[in-house]
Amino acid sequence: MKCQICNQDYIEQNQPCPHCGNVSSPIVQDWCWQDKAPGPQSVTAGETWRFRLPLIGTGIAPRCQWLNLPGQHQIVHSDNLMLDIKIPLDQKSGISKLEYRIERYEHLNGTLLLKVLPHVTVTDQSTPVEGPLPSGEPAINIPTSSPITSSSVDNDLPEPPTTPQTVISPTDIYPAPSIPALFNPVIQVFRADTLIPQLKTRLEPHQSLLVGKRSDSKRIFPDINLKGHFSDSQNEAFCSREQARVYINNHHAFILNLGKSPLESETHQTHIPQGIAYNWQLNEIIHLPGGLKLKLIDQC
Repeated sequence: MKCQICNQDYIEQNQPCPHCGNVSSPIVQDWCWQDKAPGPQSVTAGETWRFRLPLIGTGIAPRCQWLNLPGQHQIVHSDNLMLDIKIPLDQKSGISKLEYRIERYEHLNGTLLLKVLPHVTVTDQSTPVEGPLPSGEPAINIPTSSPITSSSVDNDLPEPPTTPQTVISPTDIYPAPSIPALFNPVIQVFRADTLIPQLKTRLEPHQSLLVGKRSDSKRIFPDINLKGHFSDSQNEAFCSREQARVYINNHHAFILNLGKSPLESETHQTHIPQGIAYNWQLNEIIHLPGGLKLKLIDQC
């Protein structure tokens, strides 16, 4: 039994604590995860990450010891279950393993994965604005994917929304180059320099393709499912379940970044922040978070 005041052990209930004299009845501490053990966390370089282990229970909270805290991060505050870490602005993307040990509750010990996202400076010019452009150019309607017919989805669940998503034309942000019209655009996926042939997908003129990781529980079913194709689970954690959407407008292909991490053009050394559509050229390689690459080809 534990005393509510001094947290010292004693046996007899309803008796004064021999350590501090507290006469209230001791409470048995029974601490556990509020929902489940914490999963991977993410923070952007230049920000302060604050985290508290999601434990619930009665009585005084158990003591927690944080181990193997990364030296390149600045520990702002470490108080039992709470941890504040300042991430340097120039910190490169990567995953740190933060170990925690909880006194008297060894079964709750574990490792927390902290994913650092690169700092991206986005000017006001890059901020999407709904509606027509100042030049009077109409907005682009991005068609959604075909209705989901997977047998893993319960029949009584509602169908996913089919209303087209509207974004502005990206030509003022990333000017469209003078390239030939696409006749038979195909998207290829690479891990390093190795082609993943089963992910090769044709891009139809009136249909957009979702690129990401399948999640049955969240009802996310990408047209190009990247789950299980990364070099390891740590790299896979960088990629969002809904990472990008690819579509055609005026015979040109565009890729819209839906994830938190920026996409990168290998050809133009360009970052594509979240919410920005990019005019994707033929044979141009787009790097996804986690190490996979997309290439647009015209398969005549």
